[in-house]
Amino acid sequence: MGSAEGYRPEIDGLRAIAVLSVIFFHAGIPGFSGGYVGVDVFFVISGYLICSIVVGELRSDTFSFAKFYERRARRILPALFVMLLASAAVAPLVLLPNDMLDFSRSLTHVIPFLSNTYFYDQRGYFETAAELKPLIHTWSLAVEEQFYVVLPIAAWALWRWHKSFLLPALVIAAAASLAYSQYSVSADPHAAFYLTTSRAWELLAGAILAVFTKQRNLPAQPSQAGGAAGLMLIVFAVFFFDQTVAFPGLNAVVPVAGALLVLHYGAPQTAVGQLLGSKLAVGIGLISYSAYLWHQPLFAFARHLTLTEPGLPIFAVLIAATLALAFLSWRYVEQPFRRGTIDRRGIVAVAVAASVFLFSVGMAGTVSDGYARLYQASWDSRQLAIWNEGKNAVPRDNGDCHLSFRTVSAELEPRFDACLEKYGKAIVVLGDSHAADVFGAIASQSDRKFILGVAQGGCRPHSPADKCHYDGFLSFLERRSQAISDVIYVQAGFHMIQDDDGHPGDRSFFRKRAIPVYRPDIDAIDQTIRYLNTLSTRARVTWLGPRFEPHVNTMKIKKFAMACEDAQIEIHDSVSRTWQALDAFLTTRLAEEPRLRYVSGLAAVPFDSRHDLYDCHSVYWEDTDHWSASGERRFGKRIVAALQASAQ
Repeated sequence: MGSAEGYRPEIDGLRAIAVLSVIFFHAGIPGFSGGYVGVDVFFVISGYLICSIVVGELRSDTFSFAKFYERRARRILPALFVMLLASAAVAPLVLLPNDMLDFSRSLTHVIPFLSNTYFYDQRGYFETAAELKPLIHTWSLAVEEQFYVVLPIAAWALWRWHKSFLLPALVIAAAASLAYSQYSVSADPHAAFYLTTSRAWELLAGAILAVFTKQRNLPAQPSQAGGAAGLMLIVFAVFFFDQTVAFPGLNAVVPVAGALLVLHYGAPQTAVGQLLGSKLAVGIGLISYSAYLWHQPLFAFARHLTLTEPGLPIFAVLIAATLALAFLSWRYVEQPFRRGTIDRRGIVAVAVAASVFLFSVGMAGTVSDGYARLYQASWDSRQLAIWNEGKNAVPRDNGDCHLSFRTVSAELEPRFDACLEKYGKAIVVLGDSHAADVFGAIASQSDRKFILGVAQGGCRPHSPADKCHYDGFLSFLERRSQAISDVIYVQAGFHMIQDDDGHPGDRSFFRKRAIPVYRPDIDAIDQTIRYLNTLSTRARVTWLGPRFEPHVNTMKIKKFAMACEDAQIEIHDSVSRTWQALDAFLTTRLAEEPRLRYVSGLAAVPFDSRHDLYDCHSVYWEDTDHWSASGERRFGKRIVAALQASAQ
């Protein structure tokens, strides 16, 4: 381990806690909602051990940059390259071109340890799409390696200048990084999560502990209370944090402080030290790096091969496979390279050759749009039509009087006036991205010539952003009320539900398992009703209620459609019950509003999982909850009929 005390088995046990927390979190195991903090524990351990080595060698005047980076290369690269080679071989067999393109781009960023910046640009570690990215977990390796480009240089320079300045400099750097992290949590959450500037303090925390104990010749201090407190902090974060917790920032202090306490006080003679030093914990800790590498590709590829979230039995098999591959990687890849059986020239040769090869594979996939032509060469015209269908096939704005706008702008007014003179009064479809779907559906199936869509994704009256369109549309309606016959309001249903803890519904609601009980968010619904009542003083307002959203793997559906295979897709009963409860609540609540009309989205567009996902010529869903062009045409007929029936 490189610490002054020699090998400390409890540190490997702490690694086991960290890696299992991450794996169980990514597998969606109930209870491990904060398992992502395992990465923070890894950061602290890494900073502590690496800085212990650097300071120890500086004190003995044996530090060498070449030896430092050689050790890092032996530790990190061989197992990483094996995982990347295997993933690159499997990816074309599992992924379709768009996912293959993303995989290829991420591969080109993993090699120079810049994947954290790539995934920062892609955004959304906690979103469903992130679960489908085989290499997203490499962001943490990038953070560590970027950190270790700077740390040894800074430590060496400070030590040569004045060794007593090293600890204060680390403390100042850690404080600055933590301050930036806390600022970014609200200003730019993705930067806070992915970028080294907001994560460095976690590694520096371990480094500070190492320097502090080295300078004072303090080995780990046995303390039953200290070790237990540290482990309890980590366990608390693993089980009680979730995706709604602002992170990292100050909240990350909980697992970081826990790791520091265990490192300093959890010596082998304590209860925590004995627990973490057990054979099982140490065994998992020894293979933890390889386990971390292998789990995400296995999970992501499995998710690509299933329409809905794999069940717990499948993940149990995947976790077992992860640990088996990790042992093989540790035994036959990590150990030979770390023991020095391959000399420095060999390490350099392997690193350069593997890097060039893998980067070339990634670039080939990038410039070829995910090898799209190779895929498409084997597809017939029907399959190509299914693959190429998308939103662009729908004339959102037909150049005449089907007007589609994200917000009320100066460009809208003259076109609106011209259409009013040409066709008479307009109907308006207002809301979020689901309203944009309904606009396309009505425009494609209705004989109305003058339809205005004012729809913007993520914008709802109960949670408007600065650039949302609701105030602007209200002002527009006040000026043009005589020119608008009907306003049809539409919004996504999962933003009108919340769990028993008050957390709003999100994409995790639609996983097949571990679904919490959701109920209507009364405050959000009442705020929306107040806004719609304001509109109703100027025009007739209809709320077209939330439709059923399957939230299944659209790419897998495309595979079924292209193969013209029939499949019955299982939708979890809890999902159906939640939608029905929300629709029933809205029906009852809107009956109390005489100026508003409610049309059930579930009744207007009843969902049949066998027939309303795809057929041999079309896929009706663009993604997990939005319609494709053919979906808008298919479901538009039902919507137009329901709206016409409700008006009679």
